[in-house]
Amino acid sequence: MCIRDSGETNSFYVGAETGTVYGVQMHGSQSGVQQSVAAHHALVSSMQFHPQTDVRGSASDVLLTSSFDWTLKLWNLKRSPEKPLHTFSAASDYIFDARWSPVHPSLIASGDGGGNVDLWDMCKDMEVPLHRVSDKEKSAVSSLAWSADGHRIATGFADGKISMLDVKPSVGQPEPNAHAVFLSLI
Repeated sequence: MCIRDSGETNSFYVGAETGTVYGVQMHGSQSGVQQSVAAHHALVSSMQFHPQTDVRGSASDVLLTSSFDWTLKLWNLKRSPEKPLHTFSAASDYIFDARWSPVHPSLIASGDGGGNVDLWDMCKDMEVPLHRVSDKEKSAVSSLAWSADGHRIATGFADGKISMLDVKPSVGQPEPNAHAVFLSLI
């Protein structure tokens, strides 16, 4: 798993099979691994920087990681790389993918090996998912993708199925103060 640092052109992060996240510089006199964080106890299955910035503040340094250790974690690897901002641990199996909503600053979707898609709204509850949708056949959720408007989530399953989940506007659309509340949490 490899992603570019938000706004950077010379650096990227790599999640390893060992659970370690590495910060890497591509060019210059300091090229190579610059940072190593023992992020998880098993394979890092997905990583994504927060997609939104806001005039009142930016969450672009916040990194979401998922793992086969059944957890999601929020990080700010620039400010406090030694410990996560929060660990979500309510999954019922390996977590294969996790994605930020493109429009709601505190909404995350995660998919696990038990066929569950969980929606987390950090402004409402950080310990229990807001909603859980389960696949009848219990096929692992291997990938997730939000629609640009945040109204739907495309879900890919290990058995080859693809489904679209509708997200209710009351869940998927942020309240007017959502950015400020989210920034106060992180």
